[in-house]
Amino acid sequence: MKIVYKKNKNITTSVRPHSSCNVVEMIWGAIVKRKVLVFSFLFLLVTLPILYLVIKYQSPIQAAWFDDTFAYRQTVAITNAGTAQTDFQVAITLNTSALITAGKMQSDCDDIRITDINGKILPHWIEESNPGCNQTTTKIWTKAPSI
Repeated sequence: MKIVYKKNKNITTSVRPHSSCNVVEMIWGAIVKRKVLVFSFLFLLVTLPILYLVIKYQSPIQAAWFDDTFAYRQTVAITNAGTAQTDFQVAITLNTSALITAGKMQSDCDDIRITDINGKILPHWIEESNPGCNQTTTKIWTKAPSI
């Protein structure tokens, strides 16, 4: 049985009397809501720890590297306290003797690569007579695009 009455000319409201069908619908609705709530809780219980571990143990971001087969690289920070310089020659003093002894570098320093922060290879040269490769104070010169 359906009772219909008009409140305004534009709004029609319908009212149903209680029946056994409505009770079943209410119970079924409650069961569905409970299942959705339990599923949502289990979903959060599983995904939140995974998300936490992914964020906690993410690998650090490093500058691009031109060749991943190089097993060892070392960061040398070049700073400038004065005015900005472009195409400036910079001397880097490096203990190549220790790196060669540790097996991280070839004995002729032929595997040295110098890159900028974006991974672009910069030209460089080693001062051979002052003191040269395989020394504790090997002087390497490079031309930095900007400092």
